[in-house]
Amino acid sequence: MKKDSILISVIVPVYNVEKYLDKCIKSIVNQTYSKLEIILIDDGSKDSSLAICNNWQKRDKRIRVYHQKNMGVSKARNKGLDIAQGDYISFIDSDDIIDERLYETFTEEYNKNIDIIRFRCQTHYGKYRVNSISMQEGEFEFKKDDSLKYDMFFLKHSFGSVCFSIFSKKVIAKTRFDERYKYGEDYLFYFNVLQNCKSIYISNQILYHYLINEFSATRKKDITKELKEIYDHYDVDAYVYNYIINKNLLKYKNDALDCTYNATINWCKNLAKNYSYKEYKNLVNKLTKSDKYQHFKAINQNYKVEEFNSILNKNKYLSYIKFRMTGKIKTWIKKFILKF
Repeated sequence: MKKDSILISVIVPVYNVEKYLDKCIKSIVNQTYSKLEIILIDDGSKDSSLAICNNWQKRDKRIRVYHQKNMGVSKARNKGLDIAQGDYISFIDSDDIIDERLYETFTEEYNKNIDIIRFRCQTHYGKYRVNSISMQEGEFEFKKDDSLKYDMFFLKHSFGSVCFSIFSKKVIAKTRFDERYKYGEDYLFYFNVLQNCKSIYISNQILYHYLINEFSATRKKDITKELKEIYDHYDVDAYVYNYIINKNLLKYKNDALDCTYNATINWCKNLAKNYSYKEYKNLVNKLTKSDKYQHFKAINQNYKVEEFNSILNKNKYLSYIKFRMTGKIKTWIKKFILKF
């Protein structure tokens, strides 16, 4: 079969990334694999991002540009999925770049009709590089009751981002990103797609580059946004947990609960870094009094109860001080690195 006989649809949501977009599109256009459909979805950008997309469309006939009012990355990706004609689907974030060999690397897997192809990512902090975890490499087939897919999914929670995979169109079928969520939407999408997955190929090649272009010690304070973030995580994690229980996959119960624990810890760390203790305490109290947290407590009768209680209730101030100090130190280090 001819090397470039399989059409790949590359979906790129675009929003206010004028400083980085050109480099991203260039890394896609310059792929050594040529049979691409490049779908750029401008999500209501207020800068020159749409103009950059239109300029590239004039230069390369494989590029199709669509514009919508600002509705979020999930809506943009779903629009791309509805439009896509490819046999395989790839998602790229508009401020990242990909290795020029990404799509050519897996021609054998396309011809085998592998459902999901997974590869590794490298995060760039200036000239400093951090590679994502390596996994067991090779081709794996799943039986209907095979738990191997869940072993992979929950392994160090490495299947969060959809950008580090190429999906066959048939395995995605009618699965779409849940537009109710702005946080955890990749994780939920991947989990739902996995239910239809019969085969996966895992490569330890580093082919995606996540670029930390700017780093700020603080982010704009927005209590509504902060609560939306943690509530989304609790909802998404509850969905995965309920699926695990309903399918009697009880060996993964603690793995599912651990996702909520990690999300809570990371949320508290970000709060401590950017908010005063009074503001931090107020947000944590809102979480612990929420229906979402109370539901989580009801199902989580034993797992890490003491850890949750220590961070959110008993040792709230000490946790805040620890998170704030470590956060500030990491911020200084990252800002220093980005200068080089």
